[in-house]
Amino acid sequence: MPFKVHKPEWIYEILPWLYIGAGVMTMLIIRNGMAVFSGLALIATGALVWTMRRHYRRSFTEVSGVQDDASTETGQDFGYGALVWRSAYECGDKLVDKQHRELFELANMLIDALMEGNPRSEVELLLDSFVSHIVDHFDTEEALMNHSEHPIMEAHLDVHHKLLDRANELNRRYHHGDRVVRDLVQFIAHDVVAQHIVLEDPKAIKVALNR
Repeated sequence: MPFKVHKPEWIYEILPWLYIGAGVMTMLIIRNGMAVFSGLALIATGALVWTMRRHYRRSFTEVSGVQDDASTETGQDFGYGALVWRSAYECGDKLVDKQHRELFELANMLIDALMEGNPRSEVELLLDSFVSHIVDHFDTEEALMNHSEHPIMEAHLDVHHKLLDRANELNRRYHHGDRVVRDLVQFIAHDVVAQHIVLEDPKAIKVALNR
C-alpha cells in the first residue's frame, strides 16, 4: 500500500497569499518587463485560487440534497447561511424546540468556522459543543418517547444512534487532523438540521406527545 502524506490544512489556506506575495516581491526586486509580467501572472493565479476555494466552500452545503426534500416540504432554502429557525419547525415541546434553536445557532457558527478556515482549535471547541448538544437533545427526545409504543419510535431511536455514531466519528477524525470539512458540513446542514430536526423530529415528537 503506498504511503500517503497528509498536508496540513494551513498550507491550503495560505496558498493564494503565497502566490500574490511572490508576484509582488518579483516586481519589486527584479524590476524589468519580464518580472512585471511574471509578477502579474502570479498575482492573477493567487486571485484565481482564492476565488475557486471560496466557490468550492460555498458548494459544500449544496451536496446530497440539502436543498431538495427539506426545501420542498418546509419552503426553507438550506443554502449556505440560510439555517434560520422558523416557528413552522416547532414540534410542541418547549424544551425540544429550545434545543433545536440552539442546534441551529451552533450549526451556523460551526459551518461558518469550517468554511471560512478559522483556526483548528476554534473549530474543535465548536465541534465538541455541537456533539455535546446532540447528546443532550437525543436524551431529551428519548425521555419523551419512553412510554410510547408507536412504530415510529423504534425507527427514530435507530436514527439517533446512527447520527451520534457519525457525529463522534467525524469529531474524532477532525481532532486527528483528517480532511473531513466537506463531510462535516454535509452532516451538519443535511443530516442533522434539514433531515432530522426539520423533517423527522416534528413527526416523532408530536406522536410521543399524543400518546
